[in-house]
Amino acid sequence: MTWTMTTKQGDTWDMLALRIYGSDKLGYVLLQANPNYMRILYLPAGLLLIVPQLPDGARRTRSKLPPWER
Repeated sequence: MTWTMTTKQGDTWDMLALRIYGSDKLGYVLLQANPNYMRILYLPAGLLLIVPQLPDGARRTRSKLPPWER
C-alpha cells in the first residue's frame, strides 16, 4: 500500500522518514520511491512524494532512539 504527501519548504528525507516511519534511518525507503528527487537535500514546498509501505524487515519503532530523540 502506498500513499502520497506534499512537502513543506525545507523538509529533508531523514526528517520525513522520522515523521512518517518513526526512524530517520528509513529515508532510503522514501528515496527509492521518489528517484526523480534523489539529488535534492532540502525539498521545496509542494512536491508530491510517494510514501510506500515499509518493506519486510524494516523497523518502524522509535524504542532504540535515545530519549531526547523520541
